[in-house]
Amino acid sequence: MKKNPKFLEFMARLDESELARFEKYLRLEYPKEGNAMSVFRYYKRFFPGKEHSDRMALPYAFRKIYGVEMGPRMSDPKKLWNAFSRLYGWLKDFLILEKLKADRFTADVFWMDILLEKGLNSEHSKQAIAAYHTNYSQFYDLKACLQQIELGRHYRQQLVQGRPIPDYKAIEPCILKIHENADLISLKMKCELLTIKGVRPSKPPVHTADEAIPPLQLIYHHIHLMLTKGATEHYEEIEKLLQAHSIQISRASSNDILRYLHYHAARMFREADEKVWSHKLHRLNKVLLEKEVYSPQKEMPSSHFQNIVSVACVANDLDWVNIFIEEYSRFLPVKTREENKVVAQTALAFARKDFHKVLELSGKPLFKDEIQIFRIRIFQLRAMYELGLDLSDALNAYNTHLLRRRNPVTAYKESAIAFMSVLNMLIEKKVTKKTLIKSLEAYPQIFVRTWLREKIDAYKSTVYRGGG
Repeated sequence: MKKNPKFLEFMARLDESELARFEKYLRLEYPKEGNAMSVFRYYKRFFPGKEHSDRMALPYAFRKIYGVEMGPRMSDPKKLWNAFSRLYGWLKDFLILEKLKADRFTADVFWMDILLEKGLNSEHSKQAIAAYHTNYSQFYDLKACLQQIELGRHYRQQLVQGRPIPDYKAIEPCILKIHENADLISLKMKCELLTIKGVRPSKPPVHTADEAIPPLQLIYHHIHLMLTKGATEHYEEIEKLLQAHSIQISRASSNDILRYLHYHAARMFREADEKVWSHKLHRLNKVLLEKEVYSPQKEMPSSHFQNIVSVACVANDLDWVNIFIEEYSRFLPVKTREENKVVAQTALAFARKDFHKVLELSGKPLFKDEIQIFRIRIFQLRAMYELGLDLSDALNAYNTHLLRRRNPVTAYKESAIAFMSVLNMLIEKKVTKKTLIKSLEAYPQIFVRTWLREKIDAYKSTVYRGGG
């Protein structure tokens, strides 16, 4: 028979205050656990520091607790041991909870993780901002570095969640702060390694082919090269590594890597070859949707929804776009769901070259969000141009609208003004093709560059200019 219940060994380490709090915890959490509570009430009298070996012996305790002698059957001692097992588990939970309550940093981080998992973004943002500006450590040491990295992770998250355009000005110093703390940890580890080597010199380890670089490290090596060199080969290598080592990489890390790929693909889509990168980005968007990185159970940002539609239209996967709009529009914020759905349907109609449908959809009086107004007006102007209609009134109306807006989203306002400037030159036909190309290159913020370039390639001015 077992002689030393772990529960009793642990009870001997509790002080009087801890024992009292544990008893209160048991009464609140497990009031109906009669057998275990009876065993606890009997044994608590021997702690702290009041152990009595004879009275704590199992046969004696069994007689006092249950009023009968312990029989030879296995069920009798098992009755006690089951109680000890439960009490040990509850004591473990209680001490962990006590430790957590005493450690404000850990409790706050756990709470932020819970808020994030439950999709309570507004409350998470408040907590993340407050925690980021809280000094949890008395000293600036490695513990403080680890805390700042964890707090920075949550603070950065709230800078991007639920926003049409992330707060990049705040993100940069946040990332730099995380970087500085990580660098200090890395530097200390290098010092530790050099110290050990100094005390006990050893040959540097020789890596064989079987001892490969950890996959996550190798992936981030290629991510760094992809972001600095921009070569497509690194993008493709990351895709291969992620697929080959999916079992070894956590879902959170996998999602982060997918976001790096998405950032790079989206950038190449805008700045490099739109046709080539539209297929890569569209394929990646499907993966993100499948893994629910871009389709949380409760809500999808409208910017993600519209970007996915735009890329799929360029990739010419139009039947998929139609299905996507119907399936995923239910994840959009309720207040802007209908206008977002109409904007997406307008994008699909334009991709199908159904320009009359574009004008029909863009004429609906339901657009209130400034970004969606931008999207719908650009589609409207492009459709009118394709149909050979007079754009002067539409251009003036939207230009006046932008000038009257006090706080429109800057990036979209600049893009709209630049687009209308180049489009107006196309309409008037008073400048050379060379001038139009220079004007387009002077406005890197224009979102529909490929379409404009196609129109410029087919452009013929009515007034001759030398060098055109």
